[in-house]
Amino acid sequence: TPGHSFTCGGDPMTFLEMTITATGQVEVSASGLNTKNLYELYAVGSATGGITSRTYIGVFVTDTAGAATATVRRSASGTTVNTPSYNEATSGWAAAQVSDIGTLPVDAVIIAFSRGPWSTATGCYNTVNNACDSSAGAADAQLANPDVTDSSMVQFLTCPEAHDDKCNSTCDSIEVTGSDSGDVDLVECSQVHNGSYPWTCGGDPGHDWILDLANATVSAINANAYNLYEVYVLPSLDSPLSAREYFGVFVTDSTGTASNAQIRAPSGGVTSYPPPTPSYDEATTGWPAASTSQLSGLPKDVHFFLFSRGPWGTASCYNTVTSNCDSSGAASSTELANPDVTDSSMVQFVSCVDPCPDNGGDCDRLISGLFFYEPENLLLTSVCKPPGDDCSAPVDTQTRWGWTIPGKQFWERGAMQNKMHVLDNCEENA
Repeated sequence: TPGHSFTCGGDPMTFLEMTITATGQVEVSASGLNTKNLYELYAVGSATGGITSRTYIGVFVTDTAGAATATVRRSASGTTVNTPSYNEATSGWAAAQVSDIGTLPVDAVIIAFSRGPWSTATGCYNTVNNACDSSAGAADAQLANPDVTDSSMVQFLTCPEAHDDKCNSTCDSIEVTGSDSGDVDLVECSQVHNGSYPWTCGGDPGHDWILDLANATVSAINANAYNLYEVYVLPSLDSPLSAREYFGVFVTDSTGTASNAQIRAPSGGVTSYPPPTPSYDEATTGWPAASTSQLSGLPKDVHFFLFSRGPWGTASCYNTVTSNCDSSGAASSTELANPDVTDSSMVQFVSCVDPCPDNGGDCDRLISGLFFYEPENLLLTSVCKPPGDDCSAPVDTQTRWGWTIPGKQFWERGAMQNKMHVLDNCEENA
C-alpha cells in the first residue's frame, strides 16, 4: 500500500470477507489462510496511517484446512484485549458487534493480524501450560499466542475497490483468448436471470464463488458438500443450453468448500455429448487441468455456467455406477453415477464481468461485504454514496435506501439483505 506506515506480513489467503448481520454481529468467511491459526481484527483510521491507534474488534480461528465460517468473538470485558482459550475464541466469548467498533472516520479500514497457531499438532492446544497441551482442560486453558503490538505485521486489510462483487445490475461476458488471466465472479443464477432467458435457475448454496481464468480453478465456501460440479461456456445469456460447450468438472469437500479447486477435463477433450463422467480420482487428480485454450473458435466472448451434478459420495463411500455407497478398494477410481447435465438442467452460477458497471457517476460501484486483501496489492479508495450524489454531501437516511454506522455510510440493495454494502469511488481508482 503506497504511503502506509506499517509492515506487511505474508500469510496466504484465497479470500477473507467480513460481514455484518442484520443484528449488527460481526462474522467472517475465509479460505486458504494458515491452518489452525488465531487471527485478531482491529479498525484503524486509514490505510495510510499507523496501527498505534487501532480499535480492537475481536478474534477468530481457522480450521485444519485454513478455512473459517465464524462469528468474531471478543472478551466480556469489552475493549480489554486479552488472549482467549480455544473455546473462548470459538464460542465462549461474546459475539463482536459493529457497535463495539465505535465512531471511525469514513476512510477507516479493518486490519487483520496473525497471532500464530492455536495448535501445533493433532490433538493438542498451544496453551500457557504447554505448547502441545493435550490435557482434559486444554481447550479451556488460555492460549500462549503472542500479543499484537505496535510493531506487529499486518496480514490483510479491507479494500472495497479491490474486488468487483456481485449485484443485481448487468452481467457482462468475458473475452477468452486461450492465454487468459485474472478472476471472474460466479454469481448466483437468480441474481442474473431476467425472467426471459431460455434456461432455469437452481438454488445451490454457497457464496464468494470466484473463477481463476489463468489456472482454471474455483474458490467458494458454504456450497453443497461432497458435490460434483460441471462447467460449460455459452456465448450469451440469451443462448439455449443446447449451445453449451464443455469446460470441465471440479468437486467440493466435506465442508462445501472449493479452495482453488482445479477444474479438470478428459484428455483429448470432449467431442460428443453428454461428456464422460469421471471417477472421483479423475475429477481431482487423474484428468488434466482444464484451460481456456481447449475452447473452440478463440478468441470469443463467453459466460461460464456452473451446473450441479449432485454428490460424489460421503465421508465413507463414493456414489459410483457399482453402488451408490461404494466403499470397495476400487471405489475412488470407478466412474461416478451422477446424472448428466442436459438441455433442461438448472443453472446454479453464471460468470459476470463488472456486474456493477460505471454509469457515469462518481460513486458507482456496489461492494458486497468487506473483502480483505494482502496489503501489497491494495488499491486505496474512498467510501462514497450512491451514483449521482455529491460525495461530500451529508447522508440523508430518510430519502436514500440505506442505514448508517457512526462515522461510516453503508447501503443495502436487493436480495442481499444481510450483507454490508459499501459504495466507493470507481472512476478515481479504475
